[in-house]
Amino acid sequence: MEFNAMHLDILKEPGNIGGNTFLNALGSFTNMTFIPTVPAIAKDMAGALLDSILVTGVNGDDIILIILAELTVKGERIDGYRLFVPSRNSLEKIFNTLGVTV
Repeated sequence: MEFNAMHLDILKEPGNIGGNTFLNALGSFTNMTFIPTVPAIAKDMAGALLDSILVTGVNGDDIILIILAELTVKGERIDGYRLFVPSRNSLEKIFNTLGVTV
């Protein structure tokens, strides 16, 4: 299925809701506050998308948590990925709070 601009805008809203739900749950577990960025949608090969993110938006850190997102719209499954790009310092704080040793 080809997506036009309206389809992509519609897909952003569950992405926004899901992203905020993820951050709120993580905030509850860690007693931390997380501020989301505006959702974006991109369609390309995975390597090209990750390269673009690494070049433009990771601030020198090389940690990206990738979360599989599966949506079903009118019986058609749409696979996507949610990228969580914390700074190294923030990730260490999250892991320490959760008792995760890296």
